Amino acid sequence: MKDVIIIGGGPAGIQAGILAKAKGLDVLIIDKNDVRGKLDHSIHLSQKKQAKLLEDLAQQMKLHGVEILQGEVVSASMVGPVKNVKTAAGEKLECRSIIIASGRSPEVAKKRDGIFQIGRDFLDPEDFNDANVFLHGENIWMGKEVDSLLDRAKSITILSSFSLDHPKVKNLGPGEFVRLEEGEDQAKVTYRQDGKEEEVTLDSPYVLVAYDEQKPNSSIYIRMDLNNGYIETTDQVETNIPGVFAAGDIREKEAYNIDSSLKDGHAAALAAVKYLMK
Repeated sequence: MKDVIIIGGGPAGIQAGILAKAKGLDVLIIDKNDVRGKLDHSIHLSQKKQAKLLEDLAQQMKLHGVEILQGEVVSASMVGPVKNVKTAAGEKLECRSIIIASGRSPEVAKKRDGIFQIGRDFLDPEDFNDANVFLHGENIWMGKEVDSLLDRAKSITILSSFSLDHPKVKNLGPGEFVRLEEGEDQAKVTYRQDGKEEEVTLDSPYVLVAYDEQKPNSSIYIRMDLNNGYIETTDQVETNIPGVFAAGDIREKEAYNIDSSLKDGHAAALAAVKYLMK
């Protein structure tokens, strides 16, 4: 029986695994993808500061000998002192605590002057400075995102049912993103409204952010307290079930970025240690 099973091998899950292992716990991380490959891919896509953090995670994971199982978790029995996790391959694993760090499904795309950025965490806030930003999709965090960009961006164009009355903001209303065509000094965005295609031009530098597929991966956690799919926690990342903690983008919080995910992972590991010492 493991002391803690961590569901999800992104930055939050890896950070939790490293610290929990360093504290002497018997730890297993389960992720449906190859965790080391995921970190390598993230390093390739990310900016310098975040790349260094991810490189450090990969090194620490290897140094501490964190155990990893590649597989998809399909169910979890979390109530009681002994908890059970089942994978799609039929593996049934027992543990004394669980850290849920399965994050959200990836965004459709992100572009910064010809460079795709997959996943919202891999653009530094500075990348929006003096940029012409195009946001599209329906997302409960859209308002917070726009508020955070108002002081940085040169202009913000929104293709969404969300709108904001501000001199920098152009509200197109709800619609469907069709394509992005890039030129030498500008980009042309084509979108569809009421069956008709429309166009808007973005001067360089520009940033395109799509939110359409960004949803928390929480469908199997039927006993959790959820808000729009996000797991509700205390400030110490405790859930409504004793011995179960949530870290990273799957939990409801103010900021969604790699720094907050690392802090969540750290807090979840310490919370698990405290719980297991009782």
